[in-house]
Amino acid sequence: MDFLKDNLFYVILIAGIIVVSVPSYILGSQRREVVRRAQQQLENKLRVQANRAREVSIISDEAMAAAKEYNEAFNKEKESIMRALRRSDNHLDRDFLVEPPAPGEVPEGESYKQAYYRAYRELQRRVNEAGLNVKDGSPLPAMEDWGARRPVEFDIRVTQRKYWILKAIVDVLADPDVGVVSVQKVMLDYVPNASGSFNHPTKNKEFWLYPVRIEMIIDFRDFPVFLEKIINNEEIFFEPPGLWKMTRAFDETKAVYIPQVSVSFDCTVWDYIQTNHEKANLVEYMKEESRQMMR
Repeated sequence: MDFLKDNLFYVILIAGIIVVSVPSYILGSQRREVVRRAQQQLENKLRVQANRAREVSIISDEAMAAAKEYNEAFNKEKESIMRALRRSDNHLDRDFLVEPPAPGEVPEGESYKQAYYRAYRELQRRVNEAGLNVKDGSPLPAMEDWGARRPVEFDIRVTQRKYWILKAIVDVLADPDVGVVSVQKVMLDYVPNASGSFNHPTKNKEFWLYPVRIEMIIDFRDFPVFLEKIINNEEIFFEPPGLWKMTRAFDETKAVYIPQVSVSFDCTVWDYIQTNHEKANLVEYMKEESRQMMR
């Protein structure tokens, strides 16, 4: 008791400090938590804004000019392709093996038949002379044979179209710069609207697509030349795929290794739908497609 009496002033002072400081500390802690949360929210907002800012790029005048130049080049190339497609369409559908009676008409059936036989045999002769044949005979699709019949307009348009495509392929295969050793088979599915055929129109119905497959053996060093000549053909618009099947091939009769590969090459011929004949084929195709969907 004497201690309290003697030190009453200090006891009261300490008690007062405690009474004042504890609530202040508690209140300060609460405020600090509020400030901490507010600061955390602010930092989060700043982080979000910073991330958004990184996604926004300032387009310079140089970038705009480059984009404009690219767009102009793209449109120019697109128009060039469209002109090539129209030109190939005219070639496929209008350049007959014999002269028709009048523009837009087809030749007389018997005259065309004999001209077609001669032209097709010439293709086979070129394949033979280039040494591309295998033991089984000509790799080209079988020539159409009408016997004693005269081909009608539909037959004439389809076979002469198919002939021009095959001629363009033979032109490439028989080119000595291409390096083709032999050709096992050339397959061209060109039977408009026929059941089981793989040709079909594009989604926008502006083009017919005709698949072609070439199975051959070629010096792999010359394969890029083959691709270049197929793609750059000025008469037929060939679209090669991004992939093709290629395996190593060896000539067992040679004492020295020959760098050859066996290639199964698929590509597509684009045909611009423009003439009444092609439009009629498209109508029939759409009818058949509707019938198949209803079954």
